[in-house]
Amino acid sequence: SPGIDIEAIAPRSAGFASLAFSAEELALLPEADRDLWLTRCWAAKEAVGKARGTGLAGNPKGLAVSAVAADRILVDGVSVATRRLGDHVVAWTVR
Repeated sequence: SPGIDIEAIAPRSAGFASLAFSAEELALLPEADRDLWLTRCWAAKEAVGKARGTGLAGNPKGLAVSAVAADRILVDGVSVATRRLGDHVVAWTVR
């Protein structure tokens, strides 16, 4: 089943980034609009966890971002579409 997540775009601390993402994942993100991209990737991980029925299982790094291409993010082999809607990001799994 599809996974959908909505997250508010907000400043994300370095602590959040290091808990949620590996150094390899962070290296994939564009430097511009860092908070937007951290939010997109977080929402993408949440969408995959929801689609699998497991959530993040207390280990957000366990669902790794391996590619970021425009509004599509690849998380643990699953393609996730993301869209900015005002001050929020919507992410949903794509088959």
